[in-house]
Amino acid sequence: MTTLLTEKPVAVDKPTVPHGRMDYIDALRGVACLLVLIFHNFGGVASPAIVSSRLPFRPKLGLTLTGFGWIGVPLFLVLSGFCLFYPIVSKMSIDKVTVDPRTFYRRRARRILPPYYAALFLFILMEHGYKHITGYSILLHVLMLQNLDGRVLPTINNAMWTLALECQLYVLFPLYLSCIRRFGIFGFVRITALVSIVWRLLMYLHLPEPIDWTVAVQYYEAVPGYAIVFAVGMAAAAMIARPDPVVHRRIRAYLLAALPITIAISLVGGFAYIFAGVLWGSVFAAMLVSTASITNSQVHSRPPVALLAKIGVFSYSVYLIHAPLLRLFIPQLWNLTSPTALAAYLLLRPVGLIGVAYVFFRIFEKPFLRQSTNTN
Repeated sequence: MTTLLTEKPVAVDKPTVPHGRMDYIDALRGVACLLVLIFHNFGGVASPAIVSSRLPFRPKLGLTLTGFGWIGVPLFLVLSGFCLFYPIVSKMSIDKVTVDPRTFYRRRARRILPPYYAALFLFILMEHGYKHITGYSILLHVLMLQNLDGRVLPTINNAMWTLALECQLYVLFPLYLSCIRRFGIFGFVRITALVSIVWRLLMYLHLPEPIDWTVAVQYYEAVPGYAIVFAVGMAAAAMIARPDPVVHRRIRAYLLAALPITIAISLVGGFAYIFAGVLWGSVFAAMLVSTASITNSQVHSRPPVALLAKIGVFSYSVYLIHAPLLRLFIPQLWNLTSPTALAAYLLLRPVGLIGVAYVFFRIFEKPFLRQSTNTN
């Protein structure tokens, strides 16, 4: 992606995209949320072999497509980089972007930690005695460091590793801004791209094949491996806030070329698969730039997109609670012998979980949202 971005965006006094909440960003959050939920609903929690053998139809293609749900993770990271950087870059020039670290960390902690700790406490109680929950694993989860030790990833809530990754990227955010001030936004993207590519190559050479998902998360999906994904989200914010028609045309060309290649790599696997998450991040950042002209009224005029935007508002709560609840309500425990009943159950289970997540959002997340209209 960085080879296409050779020109700096045109400096303008005001961004062309208005301030205020961008509902299409919430819609993309909803997409990311549903991707991960569907992935765990059909593949990550309930065994695809068991599901496939008992459904009244042959869902091989469908299960393959739901296996793409993991790409919700790079989409979430792109959106995080975008939402943190857009309010800054829309008000400051690239060479002056900055935040007060103390204020930034305090606001991030207030937004992220209360619902996180509520979910963590709830699932520690629910999972007590399950999969060797120890004081060590609890400590790493409390400190948001659980992704650094693959042994603790399956304990408590196996989806929380991405939240630890995000928080570690938040810690580095002021340093990222310093790098942007010194090298520019595209220089920053090139640096983080080099870091992520070299890191993933080193992990490929260091780790024996095949590897367990916990090992992949601990090594491949560590901060250096995903640094570029967060960075391209920030770059998308800069390109939207300070648009350049030439760069935007190159971004659209990149999107048309990269999307089929990324899909092919994700399907075929092999050596190139170690870069699949990075490639999806660049594709989603390009999509973000290409869809920046979508207005809030356009979002609300399309019921499916409006629904995605509503889900996106409480997608964090969905992400926090979905994996342990899916594991609690796996079909095997309910002894569903009828294929039709099993199919209905697998289709309705995510709907019920979204309803539970909304209740969790109202109790544990919404009270801590900042009352601001300047950012998502």
